[in-house]
Amino acid sequence: MNWQLIETAPKDGSRILVWWKYPYGNPTTVILRWACVAHSLLSRRHNCPDEPDCCMEWLGTLATRYIGTPTHWMHLPAPPAPAE
Repeated sequence: MNWQLIETAPKDGSRILVWWKYPYGNPTTVILRWACVAHSLLSRRHNCPDEPDCCMEWLGTLATRYIGTPTHWMHLPAPPAPAE
């Protein structure tokens, strides 16, 4: 897995690992998805029904919005294998 520029990130609602640069303080990684702010909690839709890009932005769990700038992304790693 390699970090890629945020402009190349998938915007299909899938969760990805994002390198997030805050205006103040240290950058960090967060799990985000490209989703509609207006509909993500109510309908769980990733796009608005009428206008595909009307309220779209990077959102975290439960539509958490972050202040700052995403700069890079990568796919989430595979989960650990179950113990046998």
